[in-house]
Amino acid sequence: MDTKSLLINTGNIAKRKSHTKVDAKREVTLAISSTLKVIESDTTQSQCRNPDYTETIEKGEREDLLLTVKIFLNDPDPALTPEAVSKACEELNVSYVDLVVLSFPGTGFTVDMLKPHWKSLEALKEKGIVSSMGICNLDKPNLEELFTWAKVKPVLNQINVASCCVIPKDLNAFAKENDIRLVTTSDPHDILSADDFHETFSQQMANPQKWKRSWLSRYSTVVKSRGVVRHRGYLLKCLQA
Repeated sequence: MDTKSLLINTGNIAKRKSHTKVDAKREVTLAISSTLKVIESDTTQSQCRNPDYTETIEKGEREDLLLTVKIFLNDPDPALTPEAVSKACEELNVSYVDLVVLSFPGTGFTVDMLKPHWKSLEALKEKGIVSSMGICNLDKPNLEELFTWAKVKPVLNQINVASCCVIPKDLNAFAKENDIRLVTTSDPHDILSADDFHETFSQQMANPQKWKRSWLSRYSTVVKSRGVVRHRGYLLKCLQA
């Protein structure tokens, strides 16, 4: 396969119960692995989709759905954040995302590292492409710093249940005072590690070590009136190292 980049769209895995009844780390590797199987070894395609599961959102149903895109970043380049949003819109055939949530691997990132990405999302909000924005795993001091600095305030802070069994009182109080939702998530800090990525690629690609992750996103839609999940899938942008 002789292409410099590859976009993998797992399609709507909500239709594949075997993929959604496992933990998030296993879910994403299963979804990517099964999607890679449709690649023919002698092609130079830059996109990979399973036609049996690829779905777009019909125009008539868009207003009835709440679309969330969670971006798992592995590269500090802030240009990748709008790229991930753009690709989600393109793949789902929509013009805007209701909520974008940013997630950084590990716990060592700082608000200063986050700010360029947040600014790029603010620019998308000004264009009407993003309606609201959220973040993951910020404690009270860092959430307060982001909230004070940001032009567009975060509406959500996801907390990993493995690292925070009980939400600290100061974080809970600050969030309540500033209308920030605190929700728990079972997503690991590094949902697709470099080792998991290469192991998954090795099942299908001849030279998996030549590839690296750029970004991973998970898109999901919920029917507003019923709270039922309509779509759930992953997009993975890969580059030749």
